[in-house]
Amino acid sequence: MKNKAACLILVVILSLPVFLGAQELQGGKVVSLDGKSWQEFSGFGNLRILLSRPFNETAIPRLERCAAIISSWTQIKAYELRAETSDNDGDSYIVLVSQLLSNNKDYSANLPSGLRLRFDGALSYDFRVKTSEYFIRVRGVLFDDRSLAAEVEKAATDPSSYITERDPAWSAERIAVLESSIEETVLSIETLKRQLAANMNKGLFGQPKPVSENLIDLVVKMKARNAKASRADASAEAKTNGLKVSSKEIDAIFRVWFNE
Repeated sequence: MKNKAACLILVVILSLPVFLGAQELQGGKVVSLDGKSWQEFSGFGNLRILLSRPFNETAIPRLERCAAIISSWTQIKAYELRAETSDNDGDSYIVLVSQLLSNNKDYSANLPSGLRLRFDGALSYDFRVKTSEYFIRVRGVLFDDRSLAAEVEKAATDPSSYITERDPAWSAERIAVLESSIEETVLSIETLKRQLAANMNKGLFGQPKPVSENLIDLVVKMKARNAKASRADASAEAKTNGLKVSSKEIDAIFRVWFNE
């Protein structure tokens, strides 16, 4: 229960304890890596932290909290965190991992370029998982490392299904096919959407799991007020309204109802 509460807090603001310590931006060893200049620090749990130069001082508190979150992970073990800042695009991080466990299997070898995270009001992820033949794009709002590891496992072990279930074009096409093949008097398009969302919301090996009607209603009304509202906005508003939600539920709603 404690972990779930922490996950919901994370969506709105990074507010976990700081573990890096009071290290000034002027400190740290300067190193050259991949043609860039970085400042090197040591974080909690021997996490190597590299800051791109120059680094915006106002981003330090967010970096410290991000490092604290990464250091607290139990399913994913990180050994290096690279951080860059941008005035327009928020903070971006690359997390290199030595272990990523899901169902007692290590998938770290499927992440040759690590995990790419971004903070622009909420912490999200957007990276590629390597399979035997493809690089599969994995993205969403970060709730906890266990659910993130499960996403990596799904992409690595069943890339075809992973792509299909998360492809907006496929979702829109599937709805169109179902709508044209079934009489409206038998099954409405809204019912079809809910069935599709439930299928996208299921666990790795589980049955379709219906998405909360309250959450659907909340997101639909939010998008009606502001068409540019994001998944992070939906997560924050759901928390404000006391709804317990998952990133998978929110993602299913955005893909099925709004083709995003």
